[in-house]
Amino acid sequence: MGGLIRCLTGAGEYQPARDMLSAMTDEMQASDAVKKAVKALDMAERGAEAAGQLADLEARAAADDKDIQARFDLAMAQYGAGMSDDAIESLLACMRMDRSWNDDAARLQLLEIFNALGPTAPEVMAGRRKLSSLLFS
Repeated sequence: MGGLIRCLTGAGEYQPARDMLSAMTDEMQASDAVKKAVKALDMAERGAEAAGQLADLEARAAADDKDIQARFDLAMAQYGAGMSDDAIESLLACMRMDRSWNDDAARLQLLEIFNALGPTAPEVMAGRRKLSSLLFS
């Protein structure tokens, strides 16, 4: 069931995915696959909302390259617009500016993106290498 929710999420069919989720038993919803799919769905919905503001957020981030919140918001919009590589780079940029900003929000969001995309996605593998370099340099 988690795979079907992920497919619907990937197709931008958020409401059908929510409907499917609400029709599941508590036991089905408790499975790891479904929990991970729900996290990916939640993140995709948040990103889709932010994607409508992509141009404004890009301008805001470009206007002040030290504005971590602007870069973080841009990352969410990029993810929602299907620009995963750019979202990962934006979150890494936030971490380069201040690793502990907002209770480690950039790193935690980056890990959510990694989980949503899956461990074998090329952008995840490249992003994990960059994250390791950043954390251990």
